[in-house]
Amino acid sequence: MIADISPAIDSLFMKDYTYQVYSQTELDGEFTEVLSDTSSIRCAVLPMNGKELKTFPEGQYTMEDKIILTHASTTLKEKDRVIANSISYEILNELDVSDIVGIKKYIGRKI
Repeated sequence: MIADISPAIDSLFMKDYTYQVYSQTELDGEFTEVLSDTSSIRCAVLPMNGKELKTFPEGQYTMEDKIILTHASTTLKEKDRVIANSISYEILNELDVSDIVGIKKYIGRKI
């Protein structure tokens, strides 16, 4: 049996931050990138550790990039932005954490 550890992660690490949803809109045949107004999101913004940095090609990520954990019910897409402590992080991709029930894990690039 796999236990849902998301309540423990929530109580220990998650805080209320804000995020913006990325989209593109067409205006006069030109595509324009648009970020939505800010909304609230409950997530954890954690530093990448050495083990994570070693598993990626050299130079792909930096120590300023962060791991962002959300509840499984929350889905972030590439280029969405999480704003934590007045710093914006652009979502690069979702990482596989199928071994952690109830949690989604993303890499956020400091912008």
